[in-house]
Amino acid sequence: MIYFISGQKIIENEDIKEGTIAQCLEYFYDKDIIEVDTETEQNKYNPDKLPDPYSSKVLCLQLGDKDNQFVIDNNTIDITPLRVLFEDDTKIKILCNAFFDLRFFHHWKFKVKNVYDIFIAECILTKGKKMEKGYKGLQGMGQRYLNIFIDKEVRGQIHWRGLDTKVIRYAAGDVIHMNAIREKQLVEIKKRGLESYLKLENRYVIDLSKMAYKGFKLDPIEWLKVKQINQERLTQLVNQLDNEINKLLPQTSLFTELTTVNWNSSKQVLELWKKLGIDTIVRDKSTSEDKDSVDIKHLKKQSHKFSILPIYIEYKETQKEISTYGEKFLKENLNPISGRIHSEFFQILETSRISSNNPNLQNIPGSDSQGNVHPLRKCFIPEKDNKLVICDFSQQEPRITAEYSNDPYLIDFILNGDGDSHSLISTMISEYLLGSHQVISKKNNPLVPKYNRRIRDIGKMINLGKDYGKTAFSIKDDLEISQEEAQKLLDIIDAKTPKKMAYFKSCQDFVERNGYIVSDQVFKSKTYFYAYEEYLQLKQMSYENRTKEQNKRFYKLKGEMDRFAQNNPIQNTGALMTKLAHIYINNEIESKGWEDKAWIANAVHDELDGEANEDIAEEFSKVMQDCMIKSGSYFCKTIPMKVDPAIEDSWQH
Repeated sequence: MIYFISGQKIIENEDIKEGTIAQCLEYFYDKDIIEVDTETEQNKYNPDKLPDPYSSKVLCLQLGDKDNQFVIDNNTIDITPLRVLFEDDTKIKILCNAFFDLRFFHHWKFKVKNVYDIFIAECILTKGKKMEKGYKGLQGMGQRYLNIFIDKEVRGQIHWRGLDTKVIRYAAGDVIHMNAIREKQLVEIKKRGLESYLKLENRYVIDLSKMAYKGFKLDPIEWLKVKQINQERLTQLVNQLDNEINKLLPQTSLFTELTTVNWNSSKQVLELWKKLGIDTIVRDKSTSEDKDSVDIKHLKKQSHKFSILPIYIEYKETQKEISTYGEKFLKENLNPISGRIHSEFFQILETSRISSNNPNLQNIPGSDSQGNVHPLRKCFIPEKDNKLVICDFSQQEPRITAEYSNDPYLIDFILNGDGDSHSLISTMISEYLLGSHQVISKKNNPLVPKYNRRIRDIGKMINLGKDYGKTAFSIKDDLEISQEEAQKLLDIIDAKTPKKMAYFKSCQDFVERNGYIVSDQVFKSKTYFYAYEEYLQLKQMSYENRTKEQNKRFYKLKGEMDRFAQNNPIQNTGALMTKLAHIYINNEIESKGWEDKAWIANAVHDELDGEANEDIAEEFSKVMQDCMIKSGSYFCKTIPMKVDPAIEDSWQH
């Protein structure tokens, strides 16, 4: 039976009756499970973003199970008495894509406990696989698990229909089948040993949605000042580029009739680069064919050879910054009511990391071309009388690698060295490149004459790629050396860390046999290689029986699978470590009664950005640091995690 709870009257029929909040409370008093959903208005200030708790209304709140459903008209009914149900941690609240709905519960000051998200469970069961659109939605799960069709046609009509009987039935239909889906999911979850991982992610969705609801404050005046400075810099760069042409090209050049080049014209710039002898050939990823390009990544490899390239690269990066981060960014993303940026987060990528969009707060530039804190970051600030408390794991992934591989060289470096993994790699190759073994550091960073680069820069390039599966074929391009020379460097490093290489090989062998990797050693999360079945089919064919294209595809998949096996456990463990730390921090906030005084405003991989009242900022900094170290010790028993805290007036990290 559907019970409609509203101040407006309806004509009752055989499946819809009038109800009360008291009836709803009485019905769920002794129930262990409540299915929950909401229907909301469109986002008023930006229709392309999710409905927003600050400026969008919840039209109705639905609570139900397979027998009875309660559709509550939020415009006419006070839902405060329902708080007791949501804050009861003995009752499971089942939602589908809880991140969306929980932001509204945070707005209502409900401390929701014990959430089960069928969408998150499906993400866990399919992590790494490529699924068709709608596969993880309620309709898709209803068809697969229950062989029923859940009609979603009315969803787009609610804004003009209002809560009529058709909408009431539709809303009630979303809180009938979720527990049946959950029961089917749990069978598979238990079979794969993913119960503890599911528990973690179901808990984390509460914290992630709270972070999105709280948002990150941005100073729009300072933001537009940065844009103005960039505009002025862009004009300077155009003048520098034009002046550079006159220096570099002889008067007989075909460009002599041009006082300027249209620096936005790829055709003109390509013609110029060829005239100057700049390599413009790149490999097209989709066709594997060579093509001309003004790709910035490719040009950066040659920037030390041609004086015009650093200017052009800065010009293009400044131009992109202006178009990405200007008035349009503020109009689309700065909430007019809260004055804060509320990103939309997706909770479980293949690496277990979260992603951020509308806008992407993980992609705000961290530093400028001189290596200083980027001006855009300084525009993110705390509220008046607050401070930002920024904490990040120092060398998180190298420490996890040392823990998992148990390599004595890495362990000694972590425990007794300076903690700079780029210097570690540079030290390993110092004898080969410099003629004698040296301990490399940021201060002791000699030039390698034959590469015309500082040795730590060489070590950094290798370090950033090697543990993610880069081979000599790609590293040679980064360093502009031969493939044989690049392989020599890799061989030296591999020889000094045999246990790390053996660990990577064991991961690769495991994926080869099973098609998935156990992504962390605590929660035993699993990630599937997306094309394992295709790889097996090609592997079963002999080289001679495969076509040229099939052989190319086979070796491409093999390379992808090996890189996947090598870096997935490290990234997953780091991501889960950060999530668990976030949970610990919010537990401490609640236990200290700080909900209105301290919170997490943003997360960027191994960094958590908190905000707190000035009077507790120091204490909150210690809480964040302790919680992150505690989380680290849960995953790494041998290698301690180091956390660097900072209390700032802007996002200077």
